[in-house]
Amino acid sequence: MTTITTKTAAVALALAVGAAMPYAVMAEESALEAAFPGEFSGGVAFTTDYLFRGVSQTDSEPAIQGNIDWGHDSGLHGGIWASNVDFTDADIEIDYIFGLSHDFSGLSTDISGIYYQYPGSDDDTLDYAYWELALSAGYDFGFISTGLSFNFSPDNFGGSGDAHYTAFSASVPLEAFIPLNALALNGHVGRQEIEDNITFALPDYVDYAVGVSTTFKGIDLDLSWWSTDMDESECDEACDKVVFTASKSF
Repeated sequence: MTTITTKTAAVALALAVGAAMPYAVMAEESALEAAFPGEFSGGVAFTTDYLFRGVSQTDSEPAIQGNIDWGHDSGLHGGIWASNVDFTDADIEIDYIFGLSHDFSGLSTDISGIYYQYPGSDDDTLDYAYWELALSAGYDFGFISTGLSFNFSPDNFGGSGDAHYTAFSASVPLEAFIPLNALALNGHVGRQEIEDNITFALPDYVDYAVGVSTTFKGIDLDLSWWSTDMDESECDEACDKVVFTASKSF
């Protein structure tokens, strides 16, 4: 008899949710829009490794992810995002997001609250769930688009205290050099600082990435190399990773 592990069941559930999501979004769109002014959208993604700030959340295994979002002309927005993870007593991560975005003459800004939940890890000794305040701004110069973000948590993952994450990203369209529509070169660098690093035996660190992205028949494709400045003995799931992601929005 085959035994189905909790992790396998979680992945299967995520697959089922991801496959059903576009149909659910379309089926409920009219009813939702009638009840809530604004627009609803959704998406599903497959990635060879779920990296969060350069660190694998799936023990270097693949992840299926999905989201449902709502946005209003006023700039108010909200959403739910989910992925399988591989933590002690937690196989699913669910993020709840609510915020306000605005465009100032091409400068896009956003302030949001994010609640990270890990069903199955409600034990006080684990204390996985936490809040973050997220601030971001971006500007598209045409030849390059840039973004700057800052996230703060007063009581980070696992009760590790104050945490700050600052990141800069840039994307350069390559159509002028390579005749492939929507091909772009992307870069990212961020710094994570956590008050109680001993909790997870991780130092404050810098994560960085470079990759290419494009769209093919409505599917967004991304291939990126990620790493951190941690010592080899510390980085474990956070050094020199090549990650492929395919996603579809609805």
